[in-house]
Amino acid sequence: MKKALTLLLAATLSGLASAVTYNWTELDLPTASATRVDKPNGTSNHTAPYLVQGLKGQDAGKVYVGGNQNEIGSNWGSNDEGTWSATGNVGTATLAYRGGVQGDYAALVLGGMTADTNADILKYTFSVNKNTKSNDLSFSTAVGIVRNGNVLSTVDGVATTDPTSALTSSFTVQANSALDNQTVELSLKTLFGDDFAWQSGDKLIVVFRGMSSTNNPTETYNVENISVSLGAIVPDSTPPGDGGTPEPTVLALLVVGVAGLALRRKQA
Repeated sequence: MKKALTLLLAATLSGLASAVTYNWTELDLPTASATRVDKPNGTSNHTAPYLVQGLKGQDAGKVYVGGNQNEIGSNWGSNDEGTWSATGNVGTATLAYRGGVQGDYAALVLGGMTADTNADILKYTFSVNKNTKSNDLSFSTAVGIVRNGNVLSTVDGVATTDPTSALTSSFTVQANSALDNQTVELSLKTLFGDDFAWQSGDKLIVVFRGMSSTNNPTETYNVENISVSLGAIVPDSTPPGDGGTPEPTVLALLVVGVAGLALRRKQA
C-alpha cells in the first residue's frame, strides 16, 4: 500500500513538474499596402509550398500578393482584390479565385528575429469570409523559415531549395459558409530538431492561398483576423490555475496521497 501511494505521489509531482506554460508574443504585421509579385517562383505552380520558396528572397516587413496567370490583368484591383490592411497585430487580405486557374495568394514576410529570440512554438490564426457564396473554396496555408537565403528543411533543419520543406495545412470552405477562427500551432523544435534556435537575419514566411474548381465565376473573399505569434516556455512554469496554484484535481490527489501515507504510518 505504501509503495502504491508513494508511486501515486511521484506521478502527481512529476505531472506538476512537467507541465509548462508559454509566454506568447504577437508579431508586428506590416501596415503598408501589399506589393504585387506574380509567379514568384517563375513557374505556373502556385501552390502554397512553392510560393514559400518563390518568395524567400523578398524583403522582410512586407506583404506580397499576386497570381500566377494572365487572369489577373485588368481584373486586378476590382472589388479591392489584392489589398492588405492591418491594425495593430491583426491583418486582412482581400483575394479572388477564378474557375480554371489557381487563384490569388497573400504572403507575410516577417523579420526582426535575432539570436536571443527565445521561442520554440509558432502559432498563426485566421478566418476566411467569402463575400460571395456560390462555390467551394480550396484554401491552404504554408509557412517557412528562411535562413541564409533558403528555407529550412523539416528533415534536418538545414537550408534547402526543396519546395516540400514548407509546412502546409489545407482547408475547404464550402459554399454558403465561412471558415472561422482557425489556429495552426507548430513546435519548431519538433520540426527542426531540439537544437533549433533563431538566428539573426532569419525570416518567417506565412502564405495564404485559395483556388476553385473549373468553370466557376470570379469571386472575392477576405482572409481576416490574421495574427502570428511566437511562444516561449516560461521558466519554472506551473499548470494553469489561480496564481500558479495546482489544478484542483491534482491537488486533491496530492492530499489523498499524503493522508494515506500518514494513516499507513499510524497503523504501523
